[in-house]
Amino acid sequence: MKAIIKKSLAVLLSAMLLFTAVPFAASAAEVAPQEQSVGAKSGYAGDCTWTLDDEGTLTISGNGKMGDYSYQNSNGTYITTAPWGANIKSILIEDGVTSIGNSAFYGCTGLTSVTIGKGVTSIGDGAFHNCARLKSVTIPDSVTSIGSSFWGCTGLTSVTIGNSVISIGEYAFSECRRLTSVTIPNSVTSIGGDAFSFCTGLTSVTIGNSVTSIGSSAFCECAGLTSVTIGNSVTSIGSRAFYNCSGLTSVTIGNSVTSIGYQSFYRCTGLTSVTIPDSVTSISDYAFYGCSSDLIINCNPGSAAEAFAVNNGYKTNIQRFRYTILEDGTVEVSEYLDDKTDVVIPGSYQGKPVNSLKNWLFLNNSSITSVTIPDSVTRIGKGAFYSCVELKTVTMGNNVTKIGANAFEKCLYLENINLGSKLKTIGDEAFYDCRRLKQLDLPDSVTAIGEEAFTNCRSLQSLIIPKGVQKLGEETGAGFGMFENCKSLKEITVPASVGSIQSNAFDGCNQLTILGKADSYAQQYAATHNLLFRAVILESVGDSNTDGRVNVSDVTAIQRHLAGLDVLTGDQLALADTNADGKVTIEDATLLQMYLAEYDVELG
Repeated sequence: MKAIIKKSLAVLLSAMLLFTAVPFAASAAEVAPQEQSVGAKSGYAGDCTWTLDDEGTLTISGNGKMGDYSYQNSNGTYITTAPWGANIKSILIEDGVTSIGNSAFYGCTGLTSVTIGKGVTSIGDGAFHNCARLKSVTIPDSVTSIGSSFWGCTGLTSVTIGNSVISIGEYAFSECRRLTSVTIPNSVTSIGGDAFSFCTGLTSVTIGNSVTSIGSSAFCECAGLTSVTIGNSVTSIGSRAFYNCSGLTSVTIGNSVTSIGYQSFYRCTGLTSVTIPDSVTSISDYAFYGCSSDLIINCNPGSAAEAFAVNNGYKTNIQRFRYTILEDGTVEVSEYLDDKTDVVIPGSYQGKPVNSLKNWLFLNNSSITSVTIPDSVTRIGKGAFYSCVELKTVTMGNNVTKIGANAFEKCLYLENINLGSKLKTIGDEAFYDCRRLKQLDLPDSVTAIGEEAFTNCRSLQSLIIPKGVQKLGEETGAGFGMFENCKSLKEITVPASVGSIQSNAFDGCNQLTILGKADSYAQQYAATHNLLFRAVILESVGDSNTDGRVNVSDVTAIQRHLAGLDVLTGDQLALADTNADGKVTIEDATLLQMYLAEYDVELG
């Protein structure tokens, strides 16, 4: 069997070498050159005109399409049949030109630069074939299709593909050996066969989110390629698409791919990790033939990928979660696949940070008892842990900025949860009916608390509202009060920043005393609603304007005091002394600025 495979490979490679030695044909029927003789200085080019100056600069101008050309043998080399010949150093295609013809600059080996006008919509087959000294190309947004246009541009190091290109044709950039990276924009829907084959210097490829098919041998022999992410719009990966990409170490396949073709990753000897989603139902037995013996297939339990791995002797890493790679390159945890009671959310997936937990991720899960959320997560989705009735402990990373609505609603046994130091928003009903939650420390970063966020937290004993919060519920809200039926709530500290509290916020809180600044809105509210109130000093060091918040306005207050524009007195003067040296100077304003910019400094 091995002998047959080796013989087949030898035949295949011989055929490939023979094929690349044959000069490229622009079309099925060769296009005759126009009447001007090669070496002329000006003339017509289809609907356009051209001029070639003594410095070797060719200018194509006018309005409309260029003509199509073929190639001819000139002293043993193949060059364009276009009348300007191959002795061109630079090209200027003006904005009125709408297309670049087939083989127009075929074999112009002295060409070093080209400027493509904003009216060009298509670049023909073989247009720049074997332009070996061309180093950089910018394809404007007007272009919608690229043929086998830059095949053999071995000196090309940089290419910018415009945002209107829909298709990249077969052999479009084949053998561009010095090209190191390419970004395929979201407008592209198809990548043709051999489009980037033998681009041996290519190390990075970004495939746009609209690409639905990757053609056969599209990245064949790209030995420098180290990692590939195949977007969620791709449905098929062609045969030999990444053939002999020996430098490839990891591959992530999008959630829409249904088939992985014959020898797609054949002899990718460095490949140690590939993630295959449930959408894949067909995998060729030879898809990963010749890959590293350490190859691990990351897949979900019961998937076609797992069956493929077992049948072909590959190692597996059964995933405990499903993930979605978002447009910004971050990852969202979209589904929990395990039955473990202690859940640890991974911080990354295929080298990308896990930033969010999907809405309703653990909905009605009655098994989990503890959850650890990594520092990478910034958002907990709506209802993420809704009715996880056995959940007792949540350890949250320091970078969560938003807890979505209903996130922990009806977590009846939740007792311990730490909130990250950067949390800003607590959504509506976020902790509704968390009946065993006794203590909750809200970080100073919180600025917004949603409706009914703590309703029926009947074991909650005390709470300090951060100084950035400006209201506690809608003043005339029709729903339950934010702390309604918190029967054990004895003390709540309300800062001077709060200027609105809903009328029924504390209904059923029969043991409650509100702590706040004298003559504040909180004291007025307590008096109006027959609640106990105790005046306390809430200002912190740095709160030089004594408004209950430490922010940039306090820096301004110190600066105005030092400039003689305002005067700080009493408590204000003491709080403005941020370095605690007994006097207020510009150093106090600087220290406060550093604190607000989150430098590692302390006030007071």
